Amino acid sequence: VESATKKMRSELPRQRIIKEVETFDKSNCTEVVDWKEAGFNWTALNTNQQLYFGEQALRLPPNSDYTLFWPFVSGRLNITPSYSTQHILSDLSVLWTHCFTTYLNSLSP
Repeated sequence: VESATKKMRSELPRQRIIKEVETFDKSNCTEVVDWKEAGFNWTALNTNQQLYFGEQALRLPPNSDYTLFWPFVSGRLNITPSYSTQHILSDLSVLWTHCFTTYLNSLSP
């Protein structure tokens, strides 16, 4: 009798957790969004353009031949075996040059 009571007591918290997870899963269903109805537009690819920055880069079509690089992740350089320090510094140089010529030139009188 005592072992059966202990088993029932240990299963009660587990059953409660299972019910909470099931409730959470039901309330957090994913929703399929029609991107055209949501007003989302993919970046129109230009055959002469080799680089895209910012929102244009984030909206590249999934079937394009471009690769997104993230020089920073969580405030740190994103150094990985496939993304070296030299590659990151080169990308940052191109990014900064783009920002200076695009945004700072437009601010000058």
